[in-house]
Amino acid sequence: MNKKISISRFSFFLLFATFLGAISFLGFVPQQQSFSQIIIPYTICFVIYFLFTFKIDLSLDFKALVVLAVLSRLVLVFSLPNLSDDIYRFLWDAELVLQGRNPYLFLPEDIVTAQNQALYDQLNSQSYYSPYPPVAQVIYSLAAFISASKLQIFSIIIKLLTVVAELGTFYYIARLLNLLNIDKSRIFIYALNPLIIIELVGNIHFESFMVLFMIATVYYLIKDQSIKSAGLFVLAIASKLLPLMFTPFLLGYLGVKKSIKFCLLTGGLLLVLFIPIMIGVANGTFLSSVGLYFQKFEFNASLYYLIREIGFLIYGWNIINTIGPILGILALSLICSLWFKNRAIIDKQNIFALLLFTITIYLFTATTIHPWYLALPLAFCLFTDYRFPVIWSGLIFFTYYNYSS
Repeated sequence: MNKKISISRFSFFLLFATFLGAISFLGFVPQQQSFSQIIIPYTICFVIYFLFTFKIDLSLDFKALVVLAVLSRLVLVFSLPNLSDDIYRFLWDAELVLQGRNPYLFLPEDIVTAQNQALYDQLNSQSYYSPYPPVAQVIYSLAAFISASKLQIFSIIIKLLTVVAELGTFYYIARLLNLLNIDKSRIFIYALNPLIIIELVGNIHFESFMVLFMIATVYYLIKDQSIKSAGLFVLAIASKLLPLMFTPFLLGYLGVKKSIKFCLLTGGLLLVLFIPIMIGVANGTFLSSVGLYFQKFEFNASLYYLIREIGFLIYGWNIINTIGPILGILALSLICSLWFKNRAIIDKQNIFALLLFTITIYLFTATTIHPWYLALPLAFCLFTDYRFPVIWSGLIFFTYYNYSS
């Protein structure tokens, strides 16, 4: 471990103010296509984050950095998401729910009217059924109801709820660090990461709730409170479907007897929460959206891009329709293999490493990897000795170049 350096109070607060200013600029000024206006302040933020997290002695400034982590989120509450247009689909789905319609059953292009034409024109997914799970729909609908569907107020409410979720994540990270006898300053690996701040709060991606519920799930798992753990795991899955892939590792930690109760409770709650999606599955609409993800969407992929080039050379066209599902099966096989090799030794010392490897396998084989997908790896890695998600989070913002051309 490199020896940390001490800096003057003036230097510390200069870095503090610069970080906060750059975050504010990113939240209010650039548009998705403005690559230079995004990457320059982001790089400044990341360098300061790296110094605070790994290079500077924070023994005297711990509370000040907690304040910075909170302030850098609060300052973004009053900005409209400027690096993502997903908010319009959030509002569209919320309005359907408030009208008593199932968002998993209606394509926007099939129900556009003169009244919702303006919102429809802003959607980036007019031909797709909603992909957002139940907890997300509840939050969006609550925000739309309170705001009377006024976009600016709708955004503020979701962002405030996101900040609350982030504070909850800080709480459970701190409790886990203490429980595992890990240096408390590791919390800043997540709390000050500019990707987390910009994407989860600034652009209100729902990973904030998934991370909260997933970290809390493992906390109560280690505390041997399986009922709380199961309930929170259900909420994690109902926020984003990704946590489903962690199920075998949680069950491996619990052992056979405790796993039965955990599975019964989790399964029962999921059935209740996912009734709207199950209707969509029965009608084929929700599964069609999932299928599109594997067979049509591609962005910043890893292994897939290499295979795609081979496909162009052999067949002369994009073979994503075939390779997407195959890579999904490959990811599932690798994850199952990881579980099988470690099923007898899963404990509180290695569970986060196994969860980190699991999500990494998924991301390496996915056809679409947006920056905010790194939220879970970042949260998991701070409980391990692995730091590649930190470097990844610094580099992945360069993918915004794709929007500039």
